[in-house]
Amino acid sequence: MINSTTSEPHQSGSRESEENNMNEIINALETKGYMVCNQFDGFFGTLPDTYELYDKSGNIVADNLTKQDLIKACSTL
Repeated sequence: MINSTTSEPHQSGSRESEENNMNEIINALETKGYMVCNQFDGFFGTLPDTYELYDKSGNIVADNLTKQDLIKACSTL
């Protein structure tokens, strides 16, 4: 058993469940013919926790989306 040397609570379980939840959201949108990408920052990288949604032709449907926006998109598309 590995003992933590910090007094902070272990967070990997919540991160893993959040990643699994995002994977479910992305899979649901992909089955409907959409693609989810991290929001491009306009320079050399992406913005954290911000997403873009594309249709199957590669056209952007929406950008600057949050996780909650993607959840809404799952139910409305």
